[in-house]
Amino acid sequence: MKRMLASLLMVLVASVAVFAADTTLPGAVTAKLEGDVPEESTTLSFIDEQGKVQEGQNINLTFNFPVDRDEWELSQTLVVAYSSNLAGPRHGVVSFDVYPMKHDDEHVIPTSATVEAIEGSGASTDGEELRIDFPTGRSNRVRCAKLTITVTKAADQKLVSGSYDGQLAINMNEI
Repeated sequence: MKRMLASLLMVLVASVAVFAADTTLPGAVTAKLEGDVPEESTTLSFIDEQGKVQEGQNINLTFNFPVDRDEWELSQTLVVAYSSNLAGPRHGVVSFDVYPMKHDDEHVIPTSATVEAIEGSGASTDGEELRIDFPTGRSNRVRCAKLTITVTKAADQKLVSGSYDGQLAINMNEI
């Protein structure tokens, strides 16, 4: 019985030694942390004279033509702004192509657009195209230019009543 008790005691001591050797605590723990800030493409928005912001693929401008004058010129100015979240700086060119307001092929109102860069915005213009330096990081509605759309009716021009529609195509390309 003494032998059995001695054997059991040796097995118990050996088990404690093995358990103690296998359960050592590490001196330090390293946890890997991960996160992601997604890059967002650059978008343009347009702010009209009343402060209304228009974004997306379609924006609308309404001109109310005076009927009590033989000749007139109407203008609306929009502030052009951009938003982005870029991993690195980029450069872009925005072009503006105007299609005149017309009722039909015989009744067309001359329509023009001019663009003027806002000083200190990182934008420049040659009068027709707008060049923008987009910075690294998040930019939210940075005002970079003023876009003026003008419609002009000459005194000798005859317009019929009805709806007149035109278009301003805005294209942005990275350079």
